[in-house]
Amino acid sequence: MAAAWLGVQLPGVSPEPAVWRSDQQFEGQGESAVLLASSSQPSRSPGLRSPTKLSASAILQRSEKNRSPEGNYAVDFTITVRDDRIAAPVRTVSFAMLVHGREQAIVLMLAPQPFYGGSLLIAFGEYWLLLPRADRPLQLSRDQVLRGDVANGDLARSNLAEEYRPHLEGEESIEGEPCFRLELIRARSTARYSRILCWVSTREQQTRKLEFYGLTGSLLSTARYRNYRKTSVGVLPVSIEISSGVDPHQKSTIAFSDARAIDLSKIAFTPAGLEAFKTAALRLAGAGEAPPRLEAILARLVGDDR
Repeated sequence: MAAAWLGVQLPGVSPEPAVWRSDQQFEGQGESAVLLASSSQPSRSPGLRSPTKLSASAILQRSEKNRSPEGNYAVDFTITVRDDRIAAPVRTVSFAMLVHGREQAIVLMLAPQPFYGGSLLIAFGEYWLLLPRADRPLQLSRDQVLRGDVANGDLARSNLAEEYRPHLEGEESIEGEPCFRLELIRARSTARYSRILCWVSTREQQTRKLEFYGLTGSLLSTARYRNYRKTSVGVLPVSIEISSGVDPHQKSTIAFSDARAIDLSKIAFTPAGLEAFKTAALRLAGAGEAPPRLEAILARLVGDDR
């Protein structure tokens, strides 16, 4: 049997309710296909203008500071999955996330309530999933990371400046706004995609659109970044709209809220640290009806260590 939590198929685990299942299938799902992914040059858009004097690396670095700021912070977010053929949302899931720089994060599932406590560790391109009733985290394969809500999280948290080598193709408009267009070619083995097309606004130098391509050059997904706002931790997009290149009817929206600075000195972004974090979260959840805030979980984590 296989279970689907966050759309990830987990062999040897009892199945969860069907609300968590995802029928989305991506090309090149095998680990070797991802590792051996190679670049294919895109066709040049008729509206593409000549490149500017700015370097591709400079544009990408500046856009990454807005898309995924450095530092330690906490943020809440929801993922809503829709299908154009169905009136109501397929599902809505709520999370809270601890972010430690651009390479490390811990994600806690808040709702639906039966799944509270499920946690995900992202550390230097590797992923560990800890189910609500499990004792030990499971390291996810590259195949599993490319599916379901974990794939959406991977799009949001990928360190593009470190994992890909940029090439500036020129300028073209996205929804009427002048943008630089970059082609990103994978430069690290942890990079999930063979190449990414990236549009960055020429004025604010904020990421507007990303297209993710697989081994054969097929489009796997498209992410559009909406409504950047200044927060206490830097400029962040309010939402990301993700559409599937495999199933054009399936769309996901990630909506962020309540970004704030947080002290992460007492938590380890390791599988063992993930276990301790989930234990503290479950203990606090038993004391009240509403899911506890991340600050309360971290305080409980420190208390458990004493």
